[in-house]
This record gives sequence, structure tokens and C-alpha cells, in this order.
Amino acid sequence: MQFWSWLTELYLREERLFIVFVAAAGLIALAAVAGYFLKNTGAFAALSAVIGGVARVLIGGVAAERAAFAVAAFLLVYSGVLYLLLFAILVVRRSILERKRRRAEIARRLCYTLPDRENTYIRSRLCTALQFPKEAFNADMGTS
Repeated sequence: MQFWSWLTELYLREERLFIVFVAAAGLIALAAVAGYFLKNTGAFAALSAVIGGVARVLIGGVAAERAAFAVAAFLLVYSGVLYLLLFAILVVRRSILERKRRRAEIARRLCYTLPDRENTYIRSRLCTALQFPKEAFNADMGTS
């Protein structure tokens, strides 16, 4: 509780610090969205590192050392949590797509699989279906 009151008082005293913090947190969230659409956690890590570095420089210019350290630490934890969340989402998404691909492959194989060679019913059907009179064959070919 004491930490929370200190943090609230800090933001009330340091208005520019709060603005930099909210802007950095929003940009880090946008970097997570970009990482999701790029399907790459590395892109998110790189973007959040750049945003965090710029925010740290800006925070150092507008706030006391202790306040700057607290905000920078919170931004690091926030980035880490978003990274883990993005990683989990991408792993689940990848496994769902892989499962769909495997099921489609199985369905395709089932659709185009030839019947068993020992199946006598199908063999007899194929033999009768493929047998037609020679006269019909000659008439189709245009020869008599």
C-alpha cells in the first residue's frame, strides 16, 4: 500500500514523467500488436528495446533519479509480460495451424486413396465397368 501511495504521489508531482510513461507504454503495446501481425517475437523485442531506451533517456531528463528508475523498471516488467503473452499467443496459433494442416492432409489422403487390392467387390465392379463391346469401341473411334 505504501508503494502505491508513493507511486500516485510521484505521478502527481511529475506530470511530464507520467506523459512519457503513458506514451512509452502505449508504444510498447503497439509493438506487441506489430509483433503479432508479423508473427515474430524478435520484432517486438527489438521495438520495445528501442522504445524503452528512448523513454529512459526522456525520463532521465524530466524526473529525479529514483522516480526515473521506478518508471524504467515498470516499463521493463511491462515489456516482459507482453513478450511472454505474445510468445504464448504465437505458439498456440502455430499449433492450431499445424493441427489444421495435418487434418487437411489426412482428409486429402483419405479422399484420394485407392481401395484395397484384395477387395473382391470393387475388383468385380471395376472389371465389369471397364468391359465394353468391341463394336462400341470401333464406333467411337470412327473405324469399322
